[in-house]
Amino acid sequence: MKDNSQEILKAEKTIKELKKKYFISKSVFLAVSIFLILASAFNGLLSAYAIVKNNQIIPLWIFVSIAFINAIIAFLLAISALCNFDKKKDANKEKIMFLIQKEKELKENPKLVDRDKLINDLATIDLDE
Repeated sequence: MKDNSQEILKAEKTIKELKKKYFISKSVFLAVSIFLILASAFNGLLSAYAIVKNNQIIPLWIFVSIAFINAIIAFLLAISALCNFDKKKDANKEKIMFLIQKEKELKENPKLVDRDKLINDLATIDLDE
């Protein structure tokens, strides 16, 4: 019985760490996305102001091209951030669901759980990934 409680505590600790990483990655994703939106909007406003205040055609085209390039870069960065954080979120969510399932199995039928397989499964989970 003592071994089961240690295994349950280890599983609960791992679940807490994974949930913490999940929420951190979600918060970072939201912060980066909001920053990208604000930076793009601010740059767009500055470019629009420069275009309005400039009477010459060559600087006008330079400001328009800078605004266009900035919009493309901001869009690509947002897509890149979304893909990276989405993959990380899914991986952490999978780990959490796996550990919750193992914890449930341990609590329901501790005698039916193969301890060697459980220890091996818990040891193979990479928390730093």
